[in-house]
Amino acid sequence: MQIGRASRIATILMLVLCAATSRATAQSPADKAEYARRYKALDAKDADGFAKLGIWCKEKGLETYAGLCLKKALRIDPQNKIANEALGNVLYEGAWTTPEAAAANEAAKKARADAEIAARAAKEARKKGTLLDPANEEDNARAVSSSFDAGRKDAQELVDAFVEAGGFDETRYSGAKSPHVRIVVSAPEAEARRLCEIGEYSYRKLSWVTFGSPESKRFEPFGGAMEFMLADDPEMEASIDLVQKRWPALVGHNDFATMAQYVRKNHLEFVDFLDPPVHLHWNPENRSSTVANAVGRAVVGTLLTAKFAEPNLAGGEKQHSMMNWLLEGAGVWASLETVGINDLYRIDGTRYEGDDIVKKAMEIPWCDIAHEIASTGSAEGRASRTFPQLCRSHLRDWYRGDLVQSWAIFDYLVRERQTEYRALVRALAVSGMRQAFIEVFGTEAEKTKAVQFVRSNDDRGLMELFEQVGDRFDRAWHDWAVKAYARGGSANRGFESAPFRTLPAAPPPDDGKGGKKKGK
Repeated sequence: MQIGRASRIATILMLVLCAATSRATAQSPADKAEYARRYKALDAKDADGFAKLGIWCKEKGLETYAGLCLKKALRIDPQNKIANEALGNVLYEGAWTTPEAAAANEAAKKARADAEIAARAAKEARKKGTLLDPANEEDNARAVSSSFDAGRKDAQELVDAFVEAGGFDETRYSGAKSPHVRIVVSAPEAEARRLCEIGEYSYRKLSWVTFGSPESKRFEPFGGAMEFMLADDPEMEASIDLVQKRWPALVGHNDFATMAQYVRKNHLEFVDFLDPPVHLHWNPENRSSTVANAVGRAVVGTLLTAKFAEPNLAGGEKQHSMMNWLLEGAGVWASLETVGINDLYRIDGTRYEGDDIVKKAMEIPWCDIAHEIASTGSAEGRASRTFPQLCRSHLRDWYRGDLVQSWAIFDYLVRERQTEYRALVRALAVSGMRQAFIEVFGTEAEKTKAVQFVRSNDDRGLMELFEQVGDRFDRAWHDWAVKAYARGGSANRGFESAPFRTLPAAPPPDDGKGGKKKGK
């Protein structure tokens, strides 16, 4: 039976082959002459005529002539039914196309539909809080508490190094180490551990939002943990000295003396670095917010090429950082979500000429001010900046509205455009702010232009294109913020329920001379 079946199949194949051969050999001179006669007789715009001639050529075995006629018919009329059917094309959504193109369009259509379903599901999840709460207080407390004993040796080594750098009383200092935070503080060990819990919670939450995992290895190149030295004012020079000894390439030889002089002159309460992630702080009153804010900025800011200066394509000096809005926004967001306030800024001098934003970024109505900016283009009597203007502005020129706007833009990215936010952070690891932002938020044509500007070192062209994309982004944020931060809006909230809610510290007592007593 199998042999008979095989024989029949072989016979059929031979017949098919013979038929094909006969067609191939049927290209007689008479058929070619008839083709030429019919071709000349056709009107140059007769799509049907050329299509039918193409079919006749196929029947006569004149495959080359058939292809020429059918293609000519489609050049005259791309939607010609006779020619398309002869070529095996299919009618898809009212237009003729190849089966492969139709299948690809159908697959893309399904992918878009699936993405829309996923986006709606994510939006619903955000409303319920699940997307923004990957690290809850109980899980975080267990994870951090279990790590204290394992990290005790590392924490004590940092305490010993600090005490040795300044010749201080070791009994005044304690240390603690969680998986991503290492702290030395002039306080009891219980306070060191609490601050570590705050830092770890902030790290886990913002790491999840930024990288999709609460266990991101963002600090791995620097030993795995961000370091905090939270001392009192007299220990400032020792803090800076210790950083120089631990990270000599960061500060430079003997540069700590100049830095200390600058800190004294401007009455600064902290100095921080992103590479490596180290924060030095000398105000004992606002340490909770300090830790959460600094960790937030460091999670986003470490390893980003443009964090301090934007590359100037035309050469010469680099432009100032265009990432202040991102770093400041991330820090405030982390502090508000973790401890319920943001009072990192507490500076007595005039480092911030714009408004002394230090006066205060604590219990301010964040959502109300953000809504005012989005609705009126101003806040507290000052015109607000557009997004491109915010990127170009120096921190020293900021006022409180700029800080609120940075937080609100970051909040918008986290809540509404998280996929793009994550893509932006990835892009910033390899390029400057302008090119990265266009790559993520620009159209395909704008992305192509950006690449051309970079290749030709056209700095002005890149800046103009960035402003165009940035203005469009700014309008989208305003449209969202007007509704989201209104009373009862999806993003309007207080921060009283933050897991490590901290009340603002009372201001230092007056020393009787118009100044404030320093903490000891």
